Amino acid sequence: MILGMIVRVAMRLGYHRDASHYPSISIFDGEMRRRTWAMIFQFDLETSVAVGLPRMIRDDETDTAEPRNLLDADLQEGMTELPHPRPSNDVTPIAYAMFKTRMSRQLGLIIDQINAVTPAPYHEIMRLDTQLVATHATLPPYLNLRPLRLSLADRADLILRRFSLEECFQKSRCILHRKYLIPGQTNPLYHYSRTASIDAAMKLLAVQISMYEASQPGSQLADESWRMGAIMSPDFALAAIILCLDLDWASRVGNTHLDNEVEKLWPRAVRLQNLKGSHDIWAEARQKSKFAAKAAEVLRVMLIRLNPMTRQNNSAKQVEITVAVSQRSGT
Repeated sequence: MILGMIVRVAMRLGYHRDASHYPSISIFDGEMRRRTWAMIFQFDLETSVAVGLPRMIRDDETDTAEPRNLLDADLQEGMTELPHPRPSNDVTPIAYAMFKTRMSRQLGLIIDQINAVTPAPYHEIMRLDTQLVATHATLPPYLNLRPLRLSLADRADLILRRFSLEECFQKSRCILHRKYLIPGQTNPLYHYSRTASIDAAMKLLAVQISMYEASQPGSQLADESWRMGAIMSPDFALAAIILCLDLDWASRVGNTHLDNEVEKLWPRAVRLQNLKGSHDIWAEARQKSKFAAKAAEVLRVMLIRLNPMTRQNNSAKQVEITVAVSQRSGT
């Protein structure tokens, strides 16, 4: 509700229109307004996704340009024109915000389609997928996710920005294609969506596991006080549920030639391993968060259901308990 008020106040002040329309706004103030609007745009989208409501800021109602890739030192209050933006490969604080806004804009288009009362045709889903992948491909190399062993000399804030951009990208893929996850088990038309859903979910869980490893004592993110909050993002629960649904459905209907193709990309054992890793992270945080406790319990039940060895072990333990109780009672 508070964010809704912020969005309306910002629109009332004209932040949703580019400052170039208003000669009374200085060059410096105009660039600051672009930076502010970029943050409001992201907050509106992320909050809308979290609470399951349509976003308030629509693309056809705003024309504010994205901020330029400039250092604070490049800007002065009395300037008469903006300097040329720095190359995208230059590491600047605003560069992350720029690319996060671009990724968020693609997510916003996806959310619009998901919330539409009239389902979009499948070719529209594929068009959005193409746009999303193309936008992600524009990320400069230093903002692309890389293994932690190759990031030993990188600052913690840079590592977190990589995690954030990757999470946004893979979450967008999950949301876009999850509707076709089950139909893609048997219908070749939707096979791409099923594969994309599983691939994105696996990479999302890999982000969660990597963030957890990086937050351990002595690791790169050990001093980030809010790291556990990021590790417990609902996005990772979404990824886990997608994998659980697909594995459970496949176990009930049997393997198909389409399932064999997915198996080559992400073997079943590897998918179960990532689910187990995610469960352990949620379980460790169950005392700190009700959501974490709920996620841990759901994954525990699903892992028992999906893993035959776990079911057998549990059944054997139950038999042992029953026998022990019977012997104590003399029955």
